[in-house]
Amino acid sequence: MQIELEEVSYAYEEGPVVLKNIDLSIEEGSFVGFMGRTGCGKTTLIQLIAGLLVPFEGKVLIDGKDINSKKYDRSELRRKVGVVFQYPEYQLFETTVEKDVAFGLKYSGLDREDIRQRVKEALETMGFCFENIRLQSPLALSGGEKRRVAIAGVLAVKPKILLFDEPVAGLDPLGRESFLQLLSHLNNEGTTIIMVSHNADALAECAKRLIVLENGRIAQDGTVSKVFFDIDYMKSLHVGVSTARLVSDMLLHEGIAVTKDTVRYDQLLCSLRTILKGKGSL
Repeated sequence: MQIELEEVSYAYEEGPVVLKNIDLSIEEGSFVGFMGRTGCGKTTLIQLIAGLLVPFEGKVLIDGKDINSKKYDRSELRRKVGVVFQYPEYQLFETTVEKDVAFGLKYSGLDREDIRQRVKEALETMGFCFENIRLQSPLALSGGEKRRVAIAGVLAVKPKILLFDEPVAGLDPLGRESFLQLLSHLNNEGTTIIMVSHNADALAECAKRLIVLENGRIAQDGTVSKVFFDIDYMKSLHVGVSTARLVSDMLLHEGIAVTKDTVRYDQLLCSLRTILKGKGSL
């Protein structure tokens, strides 16, 4: 399910142009990360892909269809694309967890048993026991549990494309690790993931492609190792690189020959073990 943006520009009413002539193609099954300073257009971009905003120039196409065409079936878009905004737990409102997760299936045409099965699968994917959680009030849950329930509501629709805006913000290290593992699992199952984040470590762990926006345009586009390679240039764009990339750069400057394209902790650890084994230390 390919996503294409053709010469897309967008400006908020009486405001400056946020995105300028964006040409972008995202292949089905991709995991794409977006970075950039605050106000560079990251959130606007995913809202355009989700059909929540309409570009004032250009087209947004999914599977070759212009999603803003008058002939396009918007219900098709809702089935294909799921959006999880920052702090999705604030969107919970139903009296029980089961009803909240099922809300997006209200007009799906599925019968009651199919809806129940979808809700059960989504909650179990997010680490819950269905029978234990389904009748609880979502508003009485912890912050982390609320977030997982909100995401389950998106997963229950079984979209082919998932858009995330700062999904790891506010999560503790264990919660972040668990969430990133979930995203990797969904991506490995064929779901296209687009993730906006300031967290360079999180993007390094999961993304297969990284795009950096600056002043409404694409400044960098490539693999994570390629984009993170030039640390000084990334600083000039007011974004960071992963901790593992910074450490590997410092080690290289000290004459320790770690792998140059290291961006993740596991890569750094593997490289150091290889060096130490070669010196007979392990």
